[in-house]
Amino acid sequence: MDLLHLYESSSSDNDNDDDNKDEQDGQPHDANAPNTDTSDTKLADSHYKKQKIGTVTIVADRDLSPQQKSLFVRSQPHVRGNWAGHLYAAVTLSATDYQTTADEAVQTFSRDLERAGWSGTLVQHAATHLSLARPFYLQTSCIDSFVDKLQRCLATCPACTVRCVVNPLLLVNDTGQRSFLTWPVQASASLQTIVQHMDRVLVEYNQAVYYQPASFHVSLASFAGAESSLLQPTQPKVATTAWFPIHVDRIQCTLGTTKSFTIPLQAF
Repeated sequence: MDLLHLYESSSSDNDNDDDNKDEQDGQPHDANAPNTDTSDTKLADSHYKKQKIGTVTIVADRDLSPQQKSLFVRSQPHVRGNWAGHLYAAVTLSATDYQTTADEAVQTFSRDLERAGWSGTLVQHAATHLSLARPFYLQTSCIDSFVDKLQRCLATCPACTVRCVVNPLLLVNDTGQRSFLTWPVQASASLQTIVQHMDRVLVEYNQAVYYQPASFHVSLASFAGAESSLLQPTQPKVATTAWFPIHVDRIQCTLGTTKSFTIPLQAF
């Protein structure tokens, strides 16, 4: 995913919109009339500013209707015998006391999208995880050998603990078809070693390696499209220091919706 920007929700609902135009009051304009503009007049004129407000519906990914699921186009056309694969470490926010914080972040982001004039479905991710590979595709005949090689290469990789920083980042996937509200994860040497081992196996099957530079993250929500122009980047007034640990002691490998493998890492 490409980093679009670091954004922070404004504390004011009166966001500026450069595309807005003053409404005409219907009175003729006298070029010779004296300039009577005052700060009070300017304030009154702001009443005539139009702002386009969007409507955002938040839906949990497990509750998506067939119509809502159709909003998310496959990044790769379906090929008979191809299985879409993912490699990740599961993250249980409820165990970190940050589930409420995540819910609030999604609600805040929804309001920001509405103020920016965006309308649509914002999908909240019920099962959060730390992605450790790009999406990949394998033929049925390759699955057993792929998983076997992963197990052997990760057998000597030690488990590790990384920090997830509670500071929103907006990312977009490679095809620009989907954007993600995320919290960044600091890249430790141990985590990068795990990814490098998996990359070597992926290359053997003609699959892409992980992003360079790495952009580890936990996804909270997503929406269709790449609407980076809607939210202008703003620098946080105060640097966020809140974080929570993610213990990576096993790798989950899923293929399609029916095949799932758990690969343990070496204990501390």
